[in-house]
Amino acid sequence: MDKYYNGMFDGVFKNTLCTEDNNMLLRWLLECCLEVKIDTLILKDKELLKNSTHTKGKVVDLYIKTNAELINVEINNHPHGYNNERNLAYLANLYSRSVDISEDYNKVRKCIQLNLTSGKKGIDLRSEYALLKRNVLEEEVFSENFKIYEINVDLLKEAYYNNNVEIVNKYKPVIMLTLDREELEEFSVGDERIMEYKKRVEKLNSDPEFMVFMSREEDQRKTENTLRNIVNEQSQELSNIKCDTAKKMKNENIDVETISKVTGLSIEEIQNL
Repeated sequence: MDKYYNGMFDGVFKNTLCTEDNNMLLRWLLECCLEVKIDTLILKDKELLKNSTHTKGKVVDLYIKTNAELINVEINNHPHGYNNERNLAYLANLYSRSVDISEDYNKVRKCIQLNLTSGKKGIDLRSEYALLKRNVLEEEVFSENFKIYEINVDLLKEAYYNNNVEIVNKYKPVIMLTLDREELEEFSVGDERIMEYKKRVEKLNSDPEFMVFMSREEDQRKTENTLRNIVNEQSQELSNIKCDTAKKMKNENIDVETISKVTGLSIEEIQNL
């Protein structure tokens, strides 16, 4: 069977939903996930406006004029330990630029990040994060202008397989991104918006140049993951060697300060062995 790339791949997402001539699908997705009404939507990242569908942009930035908001959308299809920090940095940069161009701090645009996340354990179906001022008895929002929303795509896919009609109907524009060709064919019946998305995805997946581009991108990702795993394994192996050495030295009644100098472990780590 031919390889099929769905909307959870960055290149497919940007080239099916983030088109300047027709952003109806993107508006539907944002309204669903952010639970807001969007009247006007303008793509901000110029990379997304290039004619070539084979150019990979870094971030999807959008202006929502009626709500005076800036939105950053991130597809976290293969999350790593650094994802939260990286995504927070993106949003902080967006907020900083919003402050720079504003003439009044009270009129700074709200900056919102939407994370569509797959492969991350322990998160709710829909999570909302904000800067909080923590008091003894209560918590209050420090600023309404800085918020992050995260959608657990895996739980949505699970709801789809379990025929949870309420959740499926609410999150249709997210679920459609996760489906393979056969699932999408069935899911699109009776819904013109999903049928339009399916048409765009099929066009991309039948484009030989785009498929080569996606294959190279996927191969690069796998290579990076392989190298990262090798480094992690080597780091763990080195840590085990240090611990074994420290244990042997402790058994010889060598003082912890000397053991720390030899192994590089902290005194606390040595005492806990």
